[in-house]
Amino acid sequence: MLRDINDLLEISSRINQITKERDELSRKVQNANGSQSIDNGELEKYRGILDDITSQELSQENIEELKGKYGNLQVFIELETLINEKVKSELNLSELDKIDDIINTLIIDGFVDVEYERIEDLNQQLLKIKSSLENSNNELEKNRTESVIINFNDSLLANIINPLKEEFDGVLLESKWDTKEFVPASTMEILKLRKMSTNLYKYAQLYIGKDIERRLVSFDSIAHNFKVRFTFHFHESSQMKMETYFEFLNYYISENLYKCINIFYDTPNGISPQLVHEQFINHILQPIREKINVSLSSEKDLRTVVRLISQILATDKNLCNNFQYQGVSLASLVNANIWENWVKYRVEVTNKQFDVITENPKLLKNSSNDFITLLNKVLEYLGPFYELDYQPLETFKLQTCSQIFLNLSSKYLEYVLVTDYLGDESRNKEDELVQTITKLECLSQVSRKLKEISKRVTFIRLTDTVNQSESQNFTSIYQNTIHDYEKNINDDIRASIIHRIQKMIKESLKNYFKISSWSSTNITSGSGSIEDISISTSSELVNSVRLLTRLIHYLDTSEIQTNIILSIKHEILNRLVTYFIESILKLNKFNQFGLLQFEQDYNTLKESINLPQDTINYDDKLLNETLKILRLKYDSNASNFITKQYIKNSNFNDLKAYLSLSILKDTDIVDALYRITYGNII
Repeated sequence: MLRDINDLLEISSRINQITKERDELSRKVQNANGSQSIDNGELEKYRGILDDITSQELSQENIEELKGKYGNLQVFIELETLINEKVKSELNLSELDKIDDIINTLIIDGFVDVEYERIEDLNQQLLKIKSSLENSNNELEKNRTESVIINFNDSLLANIINPLKEEFDGVLLESKWDTKEFVPASTMEILKLRKMSTNLYKYAQLYIGKDIERRLVSFDSIAHNFKVRFTFHFHESSQMKMETYFEFLNYYISENLYKCINIFYDTPNGISPQLVHEQFINHILQPIREKINVSLSSEKDLRTVVRLISQILATDKNLCNNFQYQGVSLASLVNANIWENWVKYRVEVTNKQFDVITENPKLLKNSSNDFITLLNKVLEYLGPFYELDYQPLETFKLQTCSQIFLNLSSKYLEYVLVTDYLGDESRNKEDELVQTITKLECLSQVSRKLKEISKRVTFIRLTDTVNQSESQNFTSIYQNTIHDYEKNINDDIRASIIHRIQKMIKESLKNYFKISSWSSTNITSGSGSIEDISISTSSELVNSVRLLTRLIHYLDTSEIQTNIILSIKHEILNRLVTYFIESILKLNKFNQFGLLQFEQDYNTLKESINLPQDTINYDDKLLNETLKILRLKYDSNASNFITKQYIKNSNFNDLKAYLSLSILKDTDIVDALYRITYGNII
């Protein structure tokens, strides 16, 4: 029974609230004494409420009487709530005392004939009380609950579990279940191991609190054999290579994982094959983790730390890919400072290798393959690191990507652009062209590699990370680097190659351009048909054909992407068409044989470019259609097309149909027809 307000309001916030209610009533009484606005009846009412609350014992019955007397005031509702909470608290405390007494009695009795169900019942009672206090501010009740739980966990449950674990550890060692010697005579032996494991697991599940490892103590026992063997083999062996630890781990898991699952899974009791799978590996890793922690904290040699991290990364990858382990990775043991030093080391090593590749300009042609080989080696080495799904590593993944792949790719681009391996004494235009083609080949190969790398899952994920953190919309973190390569390939080097070839060919065609006998050319043949005449290429063009063939061979034997080579060839063909039209066709008169010679010479040069047979080039087709019109001069059935009146009509649909013209514009047709009518085609 509650005797006064102070006894009722144990919770500080409630004390303050009720005190405010009382103060408010007192204030109103005082105001009433000095104010004519409150009559004597209302004043007496406030005094009566205050006296009744502060002077008598408070209970549920008394609160009901006060509500009947004064009405359902807010202060009565609050008092009623607090009384209910107090009653509930007293019941919980009483229940906790009873549970604690039972626990202590069981401990004193030495756990004689203690059934699992009885311990489970105590667990459920404590969990129920603990759950009811989640939103409570009653520290006394919470502290008492925690005290009883500690007694339950550490004094009762631990003393039941520890002997079970010791016995299970011994039986497991004796059984040699994790060796090839384990050949059970009957299923009874397996059932015995499973029963002991399940019993230990069930008791451990009764631990109350956030310590998950305490509830997985049965798996600590299952991993006990490994710990013994690991300690026996490696504890005193300071000279043992660290790789041996991880090799032994891999061998042990390979030999025993599925054997362990088959022996110890017990689905009806909550031990699924998946749980055994995950926790067996997790607990097997514990001595490895301890070994790693010692090594990382004591090792001063950076190279040794780097080797250790390599083993950690390879092991995590192996556990994930080959054993489908999704638990805590070994990489999580490495702190940020060590990762930073590791990244710095990898960057320094890779930079030194890059410097070797680019130190001799005369080896420019081989440098792209060497650089790609370096990228592949780094990718292979960092593969396990990139594949780890561990959030704290994202920063270091971005660092390696930026400082190795992006930085070195940019440095290689700059190296190729500025390199000049030609000596001043031996420099000529053809060698300069070959050097430029070599540069295009190098950048084309590396650009292709960067595009392939950028599509890897690792770098797609890193791109997403950058986009999210920087509010960007990159298609790839390689986007800018690839753009720089493509810009130099297409806008600079490709254009330079086209210009150099065009300039060299134009220079070689000087004598050919001087030919002025196109209208007097006379080719004799034994045949009566002009279509059967065999025409040789003009002698003035032979050197140009040889030169162009040689220059194109440089392109065709390179490893430049086919589409880039084709674009260069098309541009060269376009230049040839321009030369033949502007410098020859428009500046000379032609007879029938001259046109045939012109066409033969053009086709010979065109073939030297070595375009695919099915290639369609707009300028080439324009020239051929122009020649079709010029040959109308010698077509007896086409005389109506070459009159001035026909030209003035400007309707060439029938002519286009007759000659199958598809790209010539009407202005081009007019120009060609006037060449005939003005006597330029004889």
